[in-house]
Amino acid sequence: MNTAALEQALEAALAPRALLTHPFYQAWSAGELRADDLARYAEQYRFQVHALPELLRRARALTPDGETVAELSRNLDDEEGRTGVAHARLWEQRRRRRPCPRPARRPSRSRGWSARTR
Repeated sequence: MNTAALEQALEAALAPRALLTHPFYQAWSAGELRADDLARYAEQYRFQVHALPELLRRARALTPDGETVAELSRNLDDEEGRTGVAHARLWEQRRRRRPCPRPARRPSRSRGWSARTR
């Protein structure tokens, strides 16, 4: 199977599980969630937010591909706040029921990566 066919197969397999098509995210994007809904979500999601930087560091250490290393480094910089507010800090604010911005949809990245892979 070539790279394009593999990518297409993965996209098809993941489509039913696309995070941004979930009713929760649809309501969030439409500004229809209550503060309590976001606080409950943030309470659970924070575990993933805190674990992601270590996952990115490990993946970066294990990949020999320079382009992938660069992309993982950019993602890690974003997660840890070197390119803006650290995601863990944002989620702690949400957990404390502070006002929450709507989620930003990022433009598709190279190799077919998109916002739903975050």
